Amino acid sequence: MRKLLRRFRREQRGAVLVIVAAAMMGMIGMAALAIDAGSWYQVQRRAQSAADAGALAGAQDLPASESAATTDADLYVSKNFSSAPTPTVTFPTSSSIKVVVAVTAPSFIKLFGFNSANVSATSVAAETGPATTCATAGNACDAVFAMDSSCTGTGIVFGGGTHITGGVSSNGALNVGGGGSSYGPTTYGTGCTVSPSGYASQSNTFTSGPTAQAAVTTWPVNYAIDFPACTGTACTGPDSTPSFCTQASLAASETLTSYTSSLMTVSGNIYCDVGTGTGVVAGTPTTWNGAITVDGGPNEDSFVGGSVTLGGGDTLTACGYATAGYAVSGCSAAVPVPTTTNYPLIYAVGTGTSITNGGGGGTFTGDMFAPSGTINMGGGDSTFFLEGKDVTIPGGGYTGDGPSDSGSGGGSSGSESLLQ
Repeated sequence: MRKLLRRFRREQRGAVLVIVAAAMMGMIGMAALAIDAGSWYQVQRRAQSAADAGALAGAQDLPASESAATTDADLYVSKNFSSAPTPTVTFPTSSSIKVVVAVTAPSFIKLFGFNSANVSATSVAAETGPATTCATAGNACDAVFAMDSSCTGTGIVFGGGTHITGGVSSNGALNVGGGGSSYGPTTYGTGCTVSPSGYASQSNTFTSGPTAQAAVTTWPVNYAIDFPACTGTACTGPDSTPSFCTQASLAASETLTSYTSSLMTVSGNIYCDVGTGTGVVAGTPTTWNGAITVDGGPNEDSFVGGSVTLGGGDTLTACGYATAGYAVSGCSAAVPVPTTTNYPLIYAVGTGTSITNGGGGGTFTGDMFAPSGTINMGGGDSTFFLEGKDVTIPGGGYTGDGPSDSGSGGGSSGSESLLQ
């Protein structure tokens, strides 16, 4: 009996079979999980590529149109990941776009209760304006750009006796009135015609053109990126204006008049009007809808508001202006240093006629930016780059200091870069 019992204790062939079966189940489960994880990773990579493509495509439309940016972002996400749902699109700043692509990735093995996984990818891209490559203001540099692509809209309007040394580009209409004018390389929108058609017989001359050119979809120099929304400790100005704006910010209903206001005693600053919002919203230039009236002698200030009116006989130079690059010594409140080559002389965010040279006869050195409105310049002898939805110049002499033109006007477009 003792021998028989010892024999049963030594017999382990059945136990080995159980151990092997259990080990095989674990190995199969791990292999299944590895297969699913690999497939989920591939889905995530596709989602990331689609988000990157959507963000870069949308950034090209900024800051001109958030709706167009959203449409293009959706389109390029779909092109790169056709089965992905509509992405979530937001705008951290006026010149940046955030695209989130969220996808439900299925499980192929469906073990341990895993039937799918939620996969997402986020991409942030921004439109940045190129540095002005115009080392010396003159004929090789752009002078005027109008974003309006309508052939029946304002576009660019020139009066008689207008002399522009530099490139001129309109995405749409080009109206050349009067006579005895001279212009640099000049273009207008494809499908539009130059009005009046007899401009050549009116003793107007052009370095080249006018010729039709495809629309430029981004601002040659995007000055909006120099005035980001104010957040955190950088908000040192009143009403949440960025820290590089001075204390000369007033309520939206007030008018700011330089040289007569006790708040405007220091030159070399950037003066910003406030908007309708509070907190971070008020630090976003697109909400600054107050009127600014600049009326007085020479200064080296920049002005940001809903609309800006220039008085007669003004002599203004942009804070830190230099055709070869930014000169920080020109701005006592220049924090941070601008992303573009210089702060603009004027940045007006309003619609309608948002920059007006009412009196004429002034001299302005520095660029003007009106992304949603019209720039109306009177007579004078100035050096600048005018960028607006529409531009009207009744007469005067102007030397361009914008991006180097290509011989066909329009300047160089901005570039899009991924931030996240």
